[in-house]
Amino acid sequence: IWDENHTHTMIDKSNFKDTIITDKTFIVKRLVSFLKTMKIDYLSYGITMKLVENGYNTLNDILTINTEKLCKLPGFKSTLANKIVSSIENRIKHPIPISQLMSASLCFGDGFSGSRLNSILNSYPNVIDDEKITKEDITSIKGFSDKTAQLVVSGLLLFKKFLLEHPYFTIQNPVVSGSKASAN
Repeated sequence: IWDENHTHTMIDKSNFKDTIITDKTFIVKRLVSFLKTMKIDYLSYGITMKLVENGYNTLNDILTINTEKLCKLPGFKSTLANKIVSSIENRIKHPIPISQLMSASLCFGDGFSGSRLNSILNSYPNVIDDEKITKEDITSIKGFSDKTAQLVVSGLLLFKKFLLEHPYFTIQNPVVSGSKASAN
């Protein structure tokens, strides 16, 4: 089905029992979207599908996998396993721009770009820690409608939960217009 603006296709969640998403293709596409946005190499659609088919069907499962576990899966040899684990570890050990992680998380909806999130961060650098951010605060930023502002406010709650569920990410301090913030 299409979204209200007829710009993005969406999955009809009414077909899912208890809103649990079980379609492997959908799960893989969301995982690959995260992995590509985060620039984690060697985890193509095909490799990610193999992981999902073998029980590694959450982001946490994939980001915490080790070489030994990968080598036990069909089609994975030590060279590829080492490349995958090394790519994941290299990405996680370096501070990540918060706008990139926010966009990759899909907490704000599919296709919510880092540049739009940077607009929010430029206006509200502590938006993640601010418990009182409102729809009105977001609509005060140029280019944000009521509908988009509501997505942002809802997305912030989801993103805070995402960060709690994935504590291994180090967030790079946001660079605010006119300032020189550095990594944690």
